[in-house]
Amino acid sequence: MSIDLHVLLVRPIYASNIGMTARAMANMGAKKLILIEPKAQINSKAKQGAAGAQDMLQNLETFDSWQSYLEKYDGRLRLAMTKRGGTRRKLEPLKDTLKSEGSGQGIDLVFGPEDDGLSLSDVEWCHRCCYLPTFGEFKSLNLAQAVLLSLYILVDQVAPPPLAEGLPENSDNTESLSQEIDHWLHQWLKVTGFDLDSKKVNAHLTLKSMIFRAVPTQKEAKTFVSALAQTVRKLSE
Repeated sequence: MSIDLHVLLVRPIYASNIGMTARAMANMGAKKLILIEPKAQINSKAKQGAAGAQDMLQNLETFDSWQSYLEKYDGRLRLAMTKRGGTRRKLEPLKDTLKSEGSGQGIDLVFGPEDDGLSLSDVEWCHRCCYLPTFGEFKSLNLAQAVLLSLYILVDQVAPPPLAEGLPENSDNTESLSQEIDHWLHQWLKVTGFDLDSKKVNAHLTLKSMIFRAVPTQKEAKTFVSALAQTVRKLSE
């Protein structure tokens, strides 16, 4: 993963949530778990919540204040995760943040305590305030759920998932299916008249990213390759 991601839990109350956060971070490849003024201890509930992500718990760092954290980790983009807006809390969707900020620097995702979220003084240590999408009537997310969703949104923008697990390294043509999709998609766009040298909109890269993000199964990928190849051959006759 090409984003240097830290997750900061400010004054977390429940050990189980610290553990489940560690597990979510291990799922998404985040680098470091940070606790600032924690109210909970790393105990059996934290370890149970972390499941197979015990290394993330063992390597977490604890700081007694924002100041002590910034003495070691200043110079990173700090994103306050909150659903409360206001004159001093200008909110934006998390998915839009990388579009304006880019991913060239380390990013801190900052979450407040489970009962009341980040305070105004916490927010003042952060550069941006971001919120997460919810589509049901119940808008509240568990802390670990919010961490997992936040990490997925950021990582997905930079490194879309590969083809589904279980695809063979090589197809019948000795090329991987992903390479075949890339090749035949390029040929299909070429014979249908797309300008593949356009600097404004590159249809090849756009469609390839969209297809791979869908995570096709082996059967779906092979069917798609066959359809592209047959269309190219027919149009080239």
